[in-house]
Amino acid sequence: MMNTDRMALIVGQRGPLWDSLGTFLMTLPAIDMVLQMEDAVSALRIAAEQRPSLVVLDAGQAGDEILPVLAVIGACGLAGRCLVLADDGRQQRQAASAGVGAAVLKGYPAAKLLEMTESLLPDTAGVVDAG
Repeated sequence: MMNTDRMALIVGQRGPLWDSLGTFLMTLPAIDMVLQMEDAVSALRIAAEQRPSLVVLDAGQAGDEILPVLAVIGACGLAGRCLVLADDGRQQRQAASAGVGAAVLKGYPAAKLLEMTESLLPDTAGVVDAG
């Protein structure tokens, strides 16, 4: 079994956002590997088995199934390490009510997204930059 202590899992559709997220996450010192999956069911199985440091969910990929997907993420104990990229306020509220670590609308400023993402990672949770 591979070491997944420093793995991020992205669940979404191929395209510019997918590519950018993968590149973005690989810049983080706490992430050594990024696994990208389009199929939410397979991704949830991987999340349950390998318990990645971070799960990034494109809520548009889950569509109307976002609540069941978030329930599985919560059941795996990964809700606090989950970042949801929502298409609209409804999805954002659903994600927040499911107890995810963060839920933002797509297009959220990159600098703030970086800070938020780092705060979700186990190695950096609670660390504040004094600079």
